[in-house]
This record gives sequence, structure tokens and C-alpha cells, in this order.
Amino acid sequence: MYSITEGVIYLLKQGRPVHTETAIYTPAIKQSGRIVVHERLRRPVEDQLNVHGEFKGTIINAESIGKSSAELYDRWDEEHPDDLIER
Repeated sequence: MYSITEGVIYLLKQGRPVHTETAIYTPAIKQSGRIVVHERLRRPVEDQLNVHGEFKGTIINAESIGKSSAELYDRWDEEHPDDLIER
């Protein structure tokens, strides 16, 4: 009897995407020849993750949410004057 993991690996090695209830796994081959797997959450799962106020984990650097790249670069430059970001 095969496990789900063994079945997923078999299908990915055949070059076939694997669809589950929560995600789609798609094999790809890098230029180096290494096989990688791209994972894409199904929309209902992603939507549930993004319900406002439902996330209970700790967000490191939460104050950076909503900032533009330029604002983040400026913050870095202020905090690291000896390692400025080239723009």
C-alpha cells in the first residue's frame, strides 16, 4: 500500500501537477537540472488566511506593513549608515 506522500512524489516525478483540497503542486526543472516544486494555495484557503483579525501569530516588523519600498530603503539607510542601499 502506498502513502499519500509516495503518490504525490510519483506523480511529480512524472511531470504532472498534483491537485489537493488545499493546494496545487507543480513540478518544474531549473536550468541546473534540479527539480523544484511550486506550491499554490487554493483560493478558499488563502481567503480564510486573510480574514481581518483572524491571524493569531506574531508578526515580526509589523510596523513595516503597508510601507513602500522607498520607505523601507530609507529606514534601512537610517539604521545602517555604514551599509547604504544603492538606488
